[in-house]
Amino acid sequence: RTLPPVAGFALGAGAGAAAYVFAAFWALTLPLATLCFLAYRSGRPDDGPASR
Repeated sequence: RTLPPVAGFALGAGAGAAAYVFAAFWALTLPLATLCFLAYRSGRPDDGPASR
């Protein structure tokens, strides 16, 4: 029951580590840009609620 989340975390951590080894700091660019975009979108006052 807990195998899929643990396996997903392990695969993601391994992929992130491999990307960091090959691309160094630039491996963090896409996740950082995505988080900044989501933070920007969530703080806009003219948007309605995301769900009811």
